[in-house]
Amino acid sequence: MNPLNLLKKFDMFNDKTEHFYGKVYLDKIFSSIQTEFGSKKLRVLDAGCQAGRIAIPLAEAGHTVIAIDSDVKSIKMARQNAEIKNVKANFIVGDLTLELEKLETNSFDVIVCTEVLYSNNAPDKMFRQLARLLARPGLLFSSHRTKYYYVSLALLKKDFDTALLILDKSSGVIDGGSYNWQNPAEIRNLFQENDIGLQDLKGVGLFSGTWPDSFSKIVDPQKLNEKELEKLGRIEAEQWGDCIGCARYILAIGKK
Repeated sequence: MNPLNLLKKFDMFNDKTEHFYGKVYLDKIFSSIQTEFGSKKLRVLDAGCQAGRIAIPLAEAGHTVIAIDSDVKSIKMARQNAEIKNVKANFIVGDLTLELEKLETNSFDVIVCTEVLYSNNAPDKMFRQLARLLARPGLLFSSHRTKYYYVSLALLKKDFDTALLILDKSSGVIDGGSYNWQNPAEIRNLFQENDIGLQDLKGVGLFSGTWPDSFSKIVDPQKLNEKELEKLGRIEAEQWGDCIGCARYILAIGKK
């Protein structure tokens, strides 16, 4: 089964595992925002918001949030989650690429695009749109699948041909879906080409994961209690240097 189809069937805001990884993202996002902008209330875009796991906490913090997703069910869940939290955000359903094209240049202080680009058929084009929309000064947070992730997934199935294909290419068809992947050097180049200064790269999911990836063989957050999740969070939050290229995702933080 294509893992992307599963995302449409559950709520990433409330799911235990996805909530855990959402906190990993948010800790870094809030820390960077505080360093750059202090307590200023900002214009925020969440490009590919799913059920609002990033957008809603940012709106709770008082920021003006526009959140877009192409899946009708996901936006419905996001609106319900925001209502439960008594939070206001502008949730838009529509083709993400087309919706981004409608927005004004330099119109957002913060742009978040997590776990979206890796399944987009034209990730470089979408990234250029994100860069266009970012104000100066502004912060861009984007996550990218690693080459290591897909190689490990193929090897878990003893699919050596696919593993070798991943080594030689930066995109391809895996398990019926079209995906792309980058290493840290390629992410640095992507930011440089779009005139965004790369501030930091952080691994997300270095020692843990969820089905169907190989990282779940180490630790699956779904199977942990609250104390264990807290300890895992501290481990994941460490700066692991060159190991970030072996994570499930790389969170890239850039400044315009």
